[in-house]
Parts: sequence; C-alpha cells; structure tokens
Amino acid sequence: MSIRFLSIGLLLGCSMGANPETLIDELRVVAIVLEPPEVAPGEPVTVTTHLSDPSGVGAHAGVWTCLGFFGECLEQDPGRLATTTELGSEITWTLTAPVEAAGILAKSEEAAASIWSMACEDGLCPLLEDDAPCAEDLADPYTMMTDLPLDGVSLARRSLWMSNRAPEERMQNPTVTADFADSPVVAPEESEDLCFTVEGATDGYGYASAGGFSETEVRVQDGQLTLQYTAPEEATEVDLWVVVQSDDGGSAVWTGTLLVE
Repeated sequence: MSIRFLSIGLLLGCSMGANPETLIDELRVVAIVLEPPEVAPGEPVTVTTHLSDPSGVGAHAGVWTCLGFFGECLEQDPGRLATTTELGSEITWTLTAPVEAAGILAKSEEAAASIWSMACEDGLCPLLEDDAPCAEDLADPYTMMTDLPLDGVSLARRSLWMSNRAPEERMQNPTVTADFADSPVVAPEESEDLCFTVEGATDGYGYASAGGFSETEVRVQDGQLTLQYTAPEEATEVDLWVVVQSDDGGSAVWTGTLLVE
C-alpha cells in the first residue's frame, strides 16, 4: 500500500482549547495494534502495546487472549498470558490466535477474540505478578478492576478477528504519516493544526502528555486527518499519540514529540 507524503507543515488554527480527555499524564495503555489484525486460528499475531509512563512508576505489563464464551475463555493454553517488567513506550509481544476458534469457524465466516493489555504499578495487580493467574480475571478483567485502585492501573482491549480467508483477502491495518517535520515547536498556550496523511482509516484520535487536542474523535476526510493541538502554559517536551481506526477493526498509531517553548 503506497503512502502519500504531503509537506503542508503546521497551520495556525482557531483555538478551541484542550479537551482534558485527550491529556495522558499518568500510567496508561494508550493503544493496542495487532499485526496482522486478522488471522486464522493457531497463527501468530504481533501485539504492540503503546504505553504512557511519564513518572516511570510502571513495573508490570501483560497481554492475553480471551475467546469469550458465557463468562469464560475457551482457550486451554495456560501460557496465553505474557508479562514483562521491562516497560517502554512500545512493548511488542507475540501471541497465538486461539485454536479453539476453529470450531466456531466451522459454522461462521469469522470469529473475534479479545486481546487485553494491562499495565500496573508494583504490587497492585496480582494477575501480572502471581505465578498462577486467575482464570476468572482473564475472562472478566472489568470485574477484576473493581477491586483495584483507580491510580496506577490501566486496562485496554482490542478485538482480534479470525477467519479461514486467504491472507490476501483478510483485513489490513491502515497507515498514518505526519505531514510535518519532527518535533515541531509551539508557543505556550497557542494552538496549531497537526496534519496527517491517512490511508484505510475513517477516524482519528489524538492524545498528548501535556496540553491536549480540541476533540476526542475526528473523521478522516479525503485521506487527511487534522487535529488541533493546544499547548500548556509552561515550556516542555510533549509526547504525542495519534491513533487511527478503520470501520472493520484495523488500527495504526503514530507517535512523536512536540516542543513547547
């Protein structure tokens, strides 16, 4: 798939202010990208967790699959939970699509399993620290979260689609490319339009470690995504995440930095 690069730079926009929902200044699983986003049962899938940990407090992260069925996971693989204590802005794992989905595909064209990703401060999440993870927690992490603190714990989910289609007929992830130079500069409290070239996606979401974007969701129009960013009051380096999604479930993430000075 070809990508068009447009040098349209940064454009001064009409300020709408920073929406607080786009500010990420704590430990957070920002996004999950699956490559490929559609596989056959038993095939490997690369899971990339995009993580925000500005204070460096995170100690544990993990991912797992769950082919849900009446409150349980059909998987018999005890190793489907992968964990690490080596955190970074991107963590890459390799999981196996549940082979149990083959039975579903005998009667249906496709099936979906949940890919869960979790990040926690030390001592807060037994699921990521115990040698024998609780099967109920893997199947219903939302209920598990009710017993955990609000701070220092983050959980995210993405669907992994499975089918018996040939690889060339399967869903593909979109692409997103910035149309501006690395680390652009924005004055404190000023607003700028950040423009991206997008292929294969319908919606975009912007997140920032300081300041924020004016809208939580923006439609892609004619292969272009424009997100209005508003800088904070003080000079700083800002981490940016731009997530794009397609209607059929594919996703891609652009990450970069912006200087406020």
